[in-house]
Amino acid sequence: HTDPEWIRDAAKLEPGELLASTEVAAARRRLVETRIFETVRVDTARDESDATIVTFDLEENPRYSVAYGLRYSRSDDIGAAIDAVDRNAFGRGISLGARALYAQQVASRRRYTEVPRFLESAGDLEFFAEVFDEDFETFAADGFQLGGQATFPLAASLRGRGYLRYRDADEIDRTQISPQEIRQRNPVLGLQLIYDTRLDPLDPRSGLLASLDVSGSSQAFGADVRYLRGSAQLAHYWCAPATPT
Repeated sequence: HTDPEWIRDAAKLEPGELLASTEVAAARRRLVETRIFETVRVDTARDESDATIVTFDLEENPRYSVAYGLRYSRSDDIGAAIDAVDRNAFGRGISLGARALYAQQVASRRRYTEVPRFLESAGDLEFFAEVFDEDFETFAADGFQLGGQATFPLAASLRGRGYLRYRDADEIDRTQISPQEIRQRNPVLGLQLIYDTRLDPLDPRSGLLASLDVSGSSQAFGADVRYLRGSAQLAHYWCAPATPT
């Protein structure tokens, strides 16, 4: 079960302070965003001293899950994948997972973790490590990938994210007349801004989601190539008016 103290910290409602309905909605949203709870209901009531009592009725998602499946493609034949996750390690919302994929031409194993509210702040940390081995008719590669990112709030509904990824692989391009094995090292440093006014990211009915992402690499980081790229997205959610019957 989730640590009650961790839940109170995640909701960020300070006892004794003036309470607005928008703050209650924001607290519910923060609990939904932990992805630990299947349902998050909130109720407010007045006590004898006219203080507002806020009660959250929480139903947790299953803590452990194992997913598996088969896949088929003309280039890769038949493959199998399995994914095991602990979504609430130590009762503090930490996700620990492992993923494996095996096919005739592809094999990969990934381990990952997500640490919400890092050092009791509003920030999140995510890490992953993966080893892979790919062997196609025109291309082959084997190596590893490492990655991490930190997300922190900047203002109301605005978050900043910095991430670092590193890929190290031995690759062979078999379309060349004389294929040779080349080692490719690709560290990527990126920054992202995310503006999100949706009350419920799992089931958005209204609000705006916008993001801007800039990433790049350079020989100064030990990369084999230098580049800079950017991307942006914008999504607006609203409910269509009900059709009278």
